[in-house]
Amino acid sequence: MPTLPNEKSSLLPSTTGISDEDDNNEGEYRISGYEGDYEDSSFPTLVKRRDSFSQMKMVTHNDPLLLSTHKYESAEDFSKFLGSTSLLKNGIEQGLAAKDKKNSFHRSRSSSFTMTLEVSPEAGNGDGSHKKDSSSDIAQPVIEYYNSSQSKTKFKTTPNQHTRKEPPGMHESERQLSHNSEVFRQVSIVYQQQIKKPTNVYLKKIKKNFFEDAKSLAEGTIPQSVVLAIIIGIVCGIACYLYYSVLFFGLEYLWHTLPETYVVPNWDPSLHWLWIPLVCFTMCTLVGLTVVYMGEPGDLPYTISRVHCEAYIPMDHVSPMVFASMFSILGGGSLGPEAPLVAICGALGGFVSRRIFRQSSTNVVRKHTFMGMAGALAAFFGIPLGGSLFALEVCSRFGVEYFEHLVESIFCGEICLWVFRSLAGLPIEPIWNLTSIANPRMMECEPHLIVLGALIGLYGALLAYIFASFHWKNMEFFSKLDLLDNKNAVSRAWLGMVFIVMVSVFIPHTAFWGEEEIQIVATMGPSKDLPNIWPPTGLIGFEMDGPFKVFLVGCFKLISISFTVAGGLRGGYIFPLMCSGSAFGRLLYFVLPETIPMQVAVLCTAAAMNVAITRTSLATTLILAMLPGEPMAVPPILMASLCSLFATSYMPFIKSQITRSDIDHSLFHEEHNIDIDSVFTDTDNEDEMSLYSMQ
Repeated sequence: MPTLPNEKSSLLPSTTGISDEDDNNEGEYRISGYEGDYEDSSFPTLVKRRDSFSQMKMVTHNDPLLLSTHKYESAEDFSKFLGSTSLLKNGIEQGLAAKDKKNSFHRSRSSSFTMTLEVSPEAGNGDGSHKKDSSSDIAQPVIEYYNSSQSKTKFKTTPNQHTRKEPPGMHESERQLSHNSEVFRQVSIVYQQQIKKPTNVYLKKIKKNFFEDAKSLAEGTIPQSVVLAIIIGIVCGIACYLYYSVLFFGLEYLWHTLPETYVVPNWDPSLHWLWIPLVCFTMCTLVGLTVVYMGEPGDLPYTISRVHCEAYIPMDHVSPMVFASMFSILGGGSLGPEAPLVAICGALGGFVSRRIFRQSSTNVVRKHTFMGMAGALAAFFGIPLGGSLFALEVCSRFGVEYFEHLVESIFCGEICLWVFRSLAGLPIEPIWNLTSIANPRMMECEPHLIVLGALIGLYGALLAYIFASFHWKNMEFFSKLDLLDNKNAVSRAWLGMVFIVMVSVFIPHTAFWGEEEIQIVATMGPSKDLPNIWPPTGLIGFEMDGPFKVFLVGCFKLISISFTVAGGLRGGYIFPLMCSGSAFGRLLYFVLPETIPMQVAVLCTAAAMNVAITRTSLATTLILAMLPGEPMAVPPILMASLCSLFATSYMPFIKSQITRSDIDHSLFHEEHNIDIDSVFTDTDNEDEMSLYSMQ
């Protein structure tokens, strides 16, 4: 069995990597986050759950120490177990589960909150005093447990005047068995008192008033969150500005200044298209060399996995990510800067928390990591609420699961947006104009558009499923060629770039990440207005002048996204998916021109495709309603997003999107009713002794 970290270590690895499917593997229990697996066929099952403990709520999270305490050889071991549960709830459930014949396995969790568990005076002799029976050392046990934040959880049990004396000649194993049973019996008495008189046992958060907390900046308090949000927002705003400045300087220089200065005067116009493969293959070579010599940059799935498992993103991935993503975007790959900024700013948020403010609580560090991620997307999209929500939603498959960090993350997003836009001199305004004489801006939303939004959501979900299936086959193709190993990063990038260049040369609309190209695709504007690629008309002078060419743009944009990812280029696929969705939405408008406004068709399809892949229904709705300045389109966009989310719930594209281990019990769909009174009785038969010792 691997060595577990010290219980006072700064950051305990998370157990969120264990999914609900593991319950089907009876006889095996694994802890993620360690080298090796911890197997224990005797660990008690927790299939019986109940929600009637409203008087004794305590948020728990990710403590592998508890998982290792499967047999209690002393009162101290047992005390640690009790101190790391949400009051006695998990302990009671383990006792119940020992009777279960199915013997499926689940995990227990400890608190990363700083709390003290006390017993009120009423639980003692009425005046707050407690007697101690001299015949037993455990007549009044005081249980203390230091969790991952080095805070103390204390539990005091009520003395019992009927504490049993040890019979002469008792064997050591019998003595320990009786010892554990006595502790468990006394704790169950306190639990029963809690059921009858909820005020006897209560939770008290160790915090004072705002000014004292502001003076001490105590870990996890509101004043500390405000201060950290401001600092992280400023740091990430500056980082976003530097990244943005370098990226757009490179785009302007490579794709406009150089060709206009050296290519136009010296090359034959029929050869101008060769500038596209020249720049693309140069940049993809630099991407491969970055991976080989600077190390793995990571990607969006990796970022999400670090948030779940470690609560922070290692800083050693920042430099490779900066260079690899820059070269990928400058090379015309169909990925954008959103995912690199999330990784960079998330790492900066965790760095400020852990290294500068010396935070040790896993949940607090995770909150500061989310602040950085939210700040990056708020600054990039220019939508503080939508960008911040996106950072939290993208870590899970079904909504915002780290909801306790939402408010602070949005606040940090506002700060980061202010800093970034002020330094860059950019206004906060819509970036697309989808209106025309035939399709003016929506001033109201007809109710039937919500129903149409639902249907478009299913249409977009189908398109996303086709793309996901193609992409998985594409990744298998690269895997068979042994190109997914980082030592072959250059060859991998070249193979991916071959397909990207082939598509870009003939259909220039598919190049780059699509943020600015969406305006041209959605309105079927002329190719000469494409903002990044040069020459904008490519090899054959492609123009979107009919439904078939609109269909080609949508299809080949998805192909470009897949080969960009498979080729090992780094970036985000939020705007690329929206760009492809805009083309398919415009195609739908050709079919139903009199039934649905063009804005609704385009935005709903874009939202449905993005949500199916990224699982961000709320954030995507806000972003796609605000960027074109169409707030009245929110109802149909939201319906399309939700229907797409439901339709693709069993098609996880980002594998690292998992359920939080400390709330997955609330996601079960089967109810188990438990008769508490029949579980704990004050008897000492052999069955109960066996139950309490967890044999």
